[in-house]
Amino acid sequence: MTDRPYYIDDELVDRRAHRLIIDIAPASSEEAGRPLYIGSCLCGQMDPTPPWDDYAVWERFDAHMSDVQDVVHRAAEQAAYISSYYDVPAQLGARVVADGKPGTIVGFDDARLLVLLDGHTEPAPHHPTWHMEYVKDDQ
Repeated sequence: MTDRPYYIDDELVDRRAHRLIIDIAPASSEEAGRPLYIGSCLCGQMDPTPPWDDYAVWERFDAHMSDVQDVVHRAAEQAAYISSYYDVPAQLGARVVADGKPGTIVGFDDARLLVLLDGHTEPAPHHPTWHMEYVKDDQ
């Protein structure tokens, strides 16, 4: 059991990135004699469901959102630890200059930052203080 709010009320969850996409499955519905639906999440991280009743699709989406909550809360805890231990403003989405190259913090790997450098497609781990500059919002 967790003391977290339901994902709709959780400030750490980006609800714009996570929306249920639900469509009727015409062939399966006709075969079953009742409406069946296929669902997925806008983020692309939830595998499309098989043709299910709408409540089952919603249950799968709720499970996905619970997983999303686990990830964002774990990332927030790691950011808080890194920020405190290294006295840096590490947080998801923060702009940085890593080894002289601009990028964005997209995650954490224990006490390292996962930085997606501009123009790259995969993040790379970086130490929070070694050749790392944190860009202020007003820059």
